Amino acid sequence: FIPCNFDFEEYFKYSFGITVDGDIEDVILKFTAFQGNYLKTLKIHPTQEVLIDSEDEFTISVKVQPSWEFYEKILGYGNNVQVLSPSKVINQYKKILNQISSLYK
Repeated sequence: FIPCNFDFEEYFKYSFGITVDGDIEDVILKFTAFQGNYLKTLKIHPTQEVLIDSEDEFTISVKVQPSWEFYEKILGYGNNVQVLSPSKVINQYKKILNQISSLYK
């Protein structure tokens, strides 16, 4: 037996799913107030911080390494979410949405 001195919690701290790759981004997501009720009880990531919680919107920040698993999760919220920043994540999200849209032309 060889002891393993590896800090798994630190290694996966900013990952979304099992993918640990890329830069850590501070992603700002704006949800409908209704969707916010769900996100208050079940965070999408341990780093989730509430920025705005009003009758009109629920805006959070998460520090993540955006991966396919991250985009897949956000896509699952459909028109109940808007990616506000950073531009790198917005552009990748738009690219995925355009690819999906092209399937229905």
